[in-house]
Amino acid sequence: MSMLRRMPCVWHWRTPQFTGNHIVDLYKLKMLKPELFTTSKGKYETTSARKLLLMNNPIPPLDCLWNAAIHTSTVHPQLVHDAKRAAGLPVQPTEYFEIPVDKLREFPCCIYHLPTPTLRMKLRIVWNVLMYRLGWKGLILHTDYEALDFDNWLSLEEMPPSTVATYEQWANEMKAGKLPQVLTYQNVPHVFVKGAIPVEGLKIIRCE
Repeated sequence: MSMLRRMPCVWHWRTPQFTGNHIVDLYKLKMLKPELFTTSKGKYETTSARKLLLMNNPIPPLDCLWNAAIHTSTVHPQLVHDAKRAAGLPVQPTEYFEIPVDKLREFPCCIYHLPTPTLRMKLRIVWNVLMYRLGWKGLILHTDYEALDFDNWLSLEEMPPSTVATYEQWANEMKAGKLPQVLTYQNVPHVFVKGAIPVEGLKIIRCE
């Protein structure tokens, strides 16, 4: 696996059809660029029950729903590609925006430690969805969220071992003729951003 230095950056997938001056959340994308929304939302397509939960899952520190925030990765995407390839999963060349966290200071942000999808985690999401819909925000559980320390934060040095193990499990299932639901960023912490991030000056990287 590639070894890359830790950086004060996060990364966001750049769709091949990207146009415009800002990175926006999926809700805004649907209104502004419906054709790009159709492409982008595929990253979050899952089983109907899981999709329903994720689409309605609130992000308590940002007081918004899951798709009303921009999702950025805390690990360099080349590490993701290398880990998937090493496990035997298919990988396609992809472009990403590299976003210095210093450029996010003006936006509400938080770190989300994406947990393993256990029954307890799913029940917590169901609870939060219900509390948010009922307007009882004081009862929403803030588990797995952390404030972003802009001055000291650095990207992950390597892929979480649990993510790598999951890649290997999915690759073995594929070899057995099954069709596992590959969630690339399972167990990888995210930085959620509420707002529209200007792309001017952002580096675009291509990962093989």
